[in-house]
Amino acid sequence: MPVSKLRLPRKDLIPPLPDIAELARQLQARLEGLQDPTLRAEEIGITLGELDRIKLHADTLYRRLSSEGALDEPDAYWKYTEELDRFRLELLTVRDRALLAARSPEPDPPTPNRQRQTPLPAFVIEKDERQARNRERTDLPDTMNMAQLAAYLGVSTQWAYQNYKRLAIPYAVIGCLRRFRKDKVDAWWEAQSRQ
Repeated sequence: MPVSKLRLPRKDLIPPLPDIAELARQLQARLEGLQDPTLRAEEIGITLGELDRIKLHADTLYRRLSSEGALDEPDAYWKYTEELDRFRLELLTVRDRALLAARSPEPDPPTPNRQRQTPLPAFVIEKDERQARNRERTDLPDTMNMAQLAAYLGVSTQWAYQNYKRLAIPYAVIGCLRRFRKDKVDAWWEAQSRQ
């Protein structure tokens, strides 16, 4: 028995709940004329708002009737809200697909040597050049950062951080970065192995 057929002590105060199948038919009729995915998504959003109001109304109705002891079938409320939630989930899925279709038009085929439509600001170009120079410096085979030193020595990075000063491994500080020259680390290693 649907909740809309529950015995209401004061029918003039609480309007009956709408039929979900009827709501679905009305939405389908409204969506038939709409081809634009954005408009379809907006229409579904309106219906989702209606479903939220219906759910709130159903909760209010259930609380009032249960407090007055006037529920003929308590399970009818749960069935109705379950059906309402299922319909809401379906609508969310359809709306998300419509929004995705509206946002992702067919991509243009890539054209070779395509120019940027707007030039990059100078500070972005300078930053890219600076990062490229830094990559060149750190990728030199004779210098290593702490992680590369740890891998070269066969120890963990944490161990290298904790012990490089105590072991007097030769390094250079560039800003706040420590760099290790491979030839100096090799010389240090030879000196350690002689002792």
